[in-house]
Amino acid sequence: MAFTDYAAVLHQVAEGVIVADVAGSIVFINEAAARMHGVAHFQITPPGYSSAYDLRTEDGLPYPSEDLPLARAVLRQERVEEARWRIRRPDGSEVLAVGSAKPVFDSNGMQTGAVLTLRDETARDAAERALRRSEERFRAIFDQQFQFMAVLSPTGLTLEINELPLLVAGIAREQVIGRPFWDAPFWEGLPEMREAWPRRLTAALEAAGPVLSADRFKTASGEVRTADAAVTAVRTAEGELMFFVIQATDTTKRRDAEAALRESVAEFRAIFETAAAGVTEVDRRTGRYLRVNRRFCEIVDRQEADLLGGLGPDDVSHPDDRQINAAALAAMDAAGRHEAEKRYIRPGGDVIWVRVSAAVAARDAEGRAIRTVTVVQDITEAKQAERRLALLVAELNHRAKNALATVQVLAEQTLRGAAGDLQRFAQNFLMRLQALARAHDLLTQHSWEATRLEAVASAALSLWLSEEMGSARVALQMSEAAKRAVVTPRQAQALVLGLHELGMNAAKHGALSRAEGRVNVTCDLSGKNSATIKWSEVQGPRLEGAPVRQGFGTRLLKRAVPQDLGPGSSVSLDFMPAGLNAMIRVPLLKRPGTDC
Repeated sequence: MAFTDYAAVLHQVAEGVIVADVAGSIVFINEAAARMHGVAHFQITPPGYSSAYDLRTEDGLPYPSEDLPLARAVLRQERVEEARWRIRRPDGSEVLAVGSAKPVFDSNGMQTGAVLTLRDETARDAAERALRRSEERFRAIFDQQFQFMAVLSPTGLTLEINELPLLVAGIAREQVIGRPFWDAPFWEGLPEMREAWPRRLTAALEAAGPVLSADRFKTASGEVRTADAAVTAVRTAEGELMFFVIQATDTTKRRDAEAALRESVAEFRAIFETAAAGVTEVDRRTGRYLRVNRRFCEIVDRQEADLLGGLGPDDVSHPDDRQINAAALAAMDAAGRHEAEKRYIRPGGDVIWVRVSAAVAARDAEGRAIRTVTVVQDITEAKQAERRLALLVAELNHRAKNALATVQVLAEQTLRGAAGDLQRFAQNFLMRLQALARAHDLLTQHSWEATRLEAVASAALSLWLSEEMGSARVALQMSEAAKRAVVTPRQAQALVLGLHELGMNAAKHGALSRAEGRVNVTCDLSGKNSATIKWSEVQGPRLEGAPVRQGFGTRLLKRAVPQDLGPGSSVSLDFMPAGLNAMIRVPLLKRPGTDC
């Protein structure tokens, strides 16, 4: 087929085609390319491409000729895919072109030129820009709504959400988009709401219109507020589900106003009939009770007839708190309500702590308060809990001081045993601190209460029971009864430190210092109220009796451990030629076999 035949075919294609020879000179332009450029210039070489056709970048700047796709294909033999540039036609109109260029080679591999194919993307680009502007307008309108709005996928994933709920909850869009709507932070601490949303989506699928509900949600401050919500399933013309739309309006203020109105109209009737708190109504002019409910009578331990027979708040208040009553009256005159904590005294002398919330119920024509209503909550248990907490803090301080004292003793004794070798001191002290830390971790897990002996032994020997240290070299065997035995926190700490020292001694001087060495640790009950832990080393270096000099570990086992284990405890160390045998007798906190 002759070149003219090829050219005729190329003139018929919808895409523009431009061909250059090996020097880059333009030798062919099809009709589509000529229409795009508004002109057809031939014999233009690469340096003149940009100026001849007024080619520009997408930003409108002159396009460097050497960087144009056809020039890169001719001069650098590059393949260029989907490049974008603008063509400014002679009539002043512009075209957004998208094209690809590649070099052309003959059968011998010699470059003969290059070809550029391009298409007019102006309309598509304008449509995309219009779509983006439309989306921006939609987003602006969507985000400016005075109600909560969200769009969910058919599976309940959040696709879109407007700005208002994000601001109210104090969260970023990324925390919601792409996640199930019921997992959003709005429902944190509200499990009933998380469970309700999947059911509502199912109901919306079956409903002809929106599914309405009354909801609760949490704000950034942690406040739980109410809202009326509607869920609508949006479908295609064929009835296929596209997405769900959720709209909600904060009804907290409205509901609060409705509740206040109902209370005012009913004149506290519902409060008196159903309130779990004490409620009183007082005549400001006489200072006496007009009405009291059953719960208030229980709080002050008095009969209703006695209270309404001429008594008032001062008659049931602690003498030291009567000034609070006077302050409450002054505050209500100024602001209409008052809250405080105070004490009541029962006829038998018991002191009861209460939180009172008082408000003006009625005023005369001059605006003076004539009746006040007070809601009384018994907070005695809370006050007792505060005292218990203070005692707990004091106990923790005490334990912290004991722990520091233990660390101090460990440091002093380890330093003494290191004989001036700081590296040895650092290594030994660190390992002993780690043992103490394991004891504290264990006790913390059990809230510093009774701890099972099995857990204590495992924590103490964890270094030698782990896979990294070779689990087959240390065998821990405990009877079922010993596993259920429990010890006090002080005993647990002593046992962890003592067993750790036995392990360290075995690793340095005893059975575990040799590859074939083994340690057997057994634990069983010895009587009803004590347990015996036996330590036996085998296949270690031969011992020539007890060491002449007693190290820290020996002093700890013989002195500190029995002292902390308590009366009836004992520790024996038998340096047999075949290896060390040790026995620790532990008094138990309670009968074994019972749960701690």
